[in-house]
Amino acid sequence: VREGLVILREAGLVETRRGRAGGSFVMAADAPRSTILRARLRGLAQVELSDLAVYFSVIVEGSAERAALRASAVDGRRLDAWLQNADFGTTAAARTNAGGFYLELAVLSQSARLVREQIRLQAEFGPLLLLGMGDVVTRERIASANRDTVAAIAANDAPRARHLVAGEVRDLAAWLLAAKVRIERGGQLDVEAAVNA
Repeated sequence: VREGLVILREAGLVETRRGRAGGSFVMAADAPRSTILRARLRGLAQVELSDLAVYFSVIVEGSAERAALRASAVDGRRLDAWLQNADFGTTAAARTNAGGFYLELAVLSQSARLVREQIRLQAEFGPLLLLGMGDVVTRERIASANRDTVAAIAANDAPRARHLVAGEVRDLAAWLLAAKVRIERGGQLDVEAAVNA
């Protein structure tokens, strides 16, 4: 509990006061999103982050594979048009559109359960996983892999579609785990820039 309070205090989410009216108090109910993400990243162990990334990857891979197996030519053209209109030029847009792309794959899988699970996972883990989109090289690699994934789905190449999205999640997870290590070593992570750029 003490360690948890230290993490929350360092993240600026709680304030500890001494004395008769002392205790730990929530600083602000409307804390900036970057502060909340920083606290979540500090609060999760590396093994937990890795496990969430594995689970996220399995859901996205399954969605991509089923999408490739079930997609019609019209579905392939629609996904291609969606991706052509998606903006990966800024961090905020790239984060939104990367998450949107994973959701589009779940929809194309024609599995209501995969769609629900993708939505749930993106709400729980997406904000952390997609912090890597703040890195220009990672962002460009993900955008390129998305285009290749669309081509694989249009060609009904399920193994390739699965492989490509697995690589995307692996890249994003590697970035996130490296950021976690930097934080644990006392380094700084400009989460605000990664969220708002």
